Amino acid sequence: MNHKIRQSITNSSAMIAFGFKQINIKQGVLHPNTATEVEIQDKYMSTSWNELEVGMGLMNKLPILLVKDKDIDSGVFDSKLSEAFVATITADYNSRELEYNQTLKNWLSTF
Repeated sequence: MNHKIRQSITNSSAMIAFGFKQINIKQGVLHPNTATEVEIQDKYMSTSWNELEVGMGLMNKLPILLVKDKDIDSGVFDSKLSEAFVATITADYNSRELEYNQTLKNWLSTF
């Protein structure tokens, strides 16, 4: 059995996950037929692989930096995630200013 992703994560000191728009739900229902059912419109989601990879990083207690489109706000990109040190920078951030970004500095100081 091939375990390249697991080995890569296990051998890492930190993780960066990118949450780009992969899925657009024009109209749908979240949690159908439950007390928390919500109708959604024009919602963007990232790839479901993010959930697995970041989950593996959390299990390995890695500091995680999330780089995401501003409209991505569910799953691992939910701002309430707090299992480990998780920092978030929006994908439209001016990369020329990264050396001054306090979020990035805080993330880098964790390892």
